[in-house]
Amino acid sequence: VDSSKHPQAGYQSHTLKAMFAREIAPSDIEQRCEDELLSSSDGEQLPKKSRRHWYMIGAVAVGVGAAAALVRAAHVAPNKGTEGNAELVTTLAAETSCSGLGSNCASTKCCKSGGKNGFQCYAKNENWAECLETCEPGVHEGEKEGTYNAAGQFVPAKWSCDELGARGAPDPCSAPGEDCRQTKCCSAAQGGSGMTCFEKNENWASCAASCEEGDWSCKTLGNRTPYAAGCGWAGKSCADTRLCCNVGFSCVVKDATWTACTQT
Repeated sequence: VDSSKHPQAGYQSHTLKAMFAREIAPSDIEQRCEDELLSSSDGEQLPKKSRRHWYMIGAVAVGVGAAAALVRAAHVAPNKGTEGNAELVTTLAAETSCSGLGSNCASTKCCKSGGKNGFQCYAKNENWAECLETCEPGVHEGEKEGTYNAAGQFVPAKWSCDELGARGAPDPCSAPGEDCRQTKCCSAAQGGSGMTCFEKNENWASCAASCEEGDWSCKTLGNRTPYAAGCGWAGKSCADTRLCCNVGFSCVVKDATWTACTQT
């Protein structure tokens, strides 16, 4: 279109290009429509009807610009909550929770550190396995699981004692009643919570809550073992306690290998 013969058309083309070339702030639209934008390229003032037309175009342009900005923000701005959850899941997935003494290790196939030689996950049957220091195939003393035969007699269940996974590491600390001169610490897992390794003489030391001098030198070897909290902390395993220490956290099962305290 020849802008010299149709000044309004030339103005329209020029204005639209300017609008899409850069973002126009909403506060600038009214002033530009009243002052600069209502004049043609050769200075001729446009009629009032055209003014109303350009007010409408300006409003549409502002709406389009705002919508585009929202779309860009939605794609660029990170969802902090999602990132936090992803980070939490990644952290939990990177760790492995092993079973404690007396708990079922059929799914974890590993045992926490403990015992003089470490605990091994031994299978009883396809549904139960337990962390023990040793295991003898057959019926274990005190077995309460079993079936009744045709004569009505109770037949205790037998242990296969198949080894699941690798043996765990030995307990680095000593149990009460053991010589703790070498370890210089008391095992909370074996009843040593709140105890200190006290020296009797150069040949013996043992874990106790307190010590009276006399036959004992009562020299402390290492630090007192703190009492177990009885609950898990945020992001840590709660497989044994089933409780969480932090307010607002719950003990949640992620999968067969990980149970941890997560915020709810």
